[in-house]
Amino acid sequence: SLPDKYLWDFWLVEESSDYHLFYLQAPRSLKDPEERHWNVSIGHAITRDFGTV
Repeated sequence: SLPDKYLWDFWLVEESSDYHLFYLQAPRSLKDPEERHWNVSIGHAITRDFGTV
């Protein structure tokens, strides 16, 4: 997890030996957590073994 972000709605895409992890993210600095739905962006990470995302 990222201490300064809300993370939710994960999805995976397998490509060759890599896995692409996508997720929705928003800053935790928002005063109202419900505002995360209006301040969202897509995060992305790549791993081969899920131990090194």
